[in-house]
Amino acid sequence: MKQLKFLSIQGKYARGFHLNNDSIQSFRSLVESMTLSSALVISSPYRSDLLYQSDEDISRKLLRVWCAYKGSAYQEAYESRFTQAFGVEETLEFFFVKLTHLSQRKSWFYPYASQFKEIYRKEPKHELLKPLLGCNKFLKSKYLPKVGLLDVPTHHLTFTRENFHQLATNTLIHFISN
Repeated sequence: MKQLKFLSIQGKYARGFHLNNDSIQSFRSLVESMTLSSALVISSPYRSDLLYQSDEDISRKLLRVWCAYKGSAYQEAYESRFTQAFGVEETLEFFFVKLTHLSQRKSWFYPYASQFKEIYRKEPKHELLKPLLGCNKFLKSKYLPKVGLLDVPTHHLTFTRENFHQLATNTLIHFISN
């Protein structure tokens, strides 16, 4: 069974991996052909994320492809600059912990949030957005009522679990069944 995976870079090194809109589409298509499943790429100057589904860990291969898209040679040192997560629970945890840190610097956060909203506007039913939006809705309702980290409509989602682990488990079940 394919597992949700997350590859992300944030902060001063992220600029070197920022993809423009044309590159994002091309990179995403290549990732989808490598994994034979959906991929989601969110890229801004201070944070870039790749979410994908795969039976195996292909993060090193994907990082090499990412370097090629940026016109730079792969270096093993790049791996330590990226956050990797495997599975829905770990992916959601790392995604939102890192997003909370990014939100502390508004000039870094707003371009990322704008990119996320643009993806949502174009593909509101993208299957990899579902767990992110569900978790965002949960966090906003329970912990961050005054801060919408990813402030997009979530009325079509029904995630109401009492803790993060249950939310991730429910998201996984919903994610697999759709």
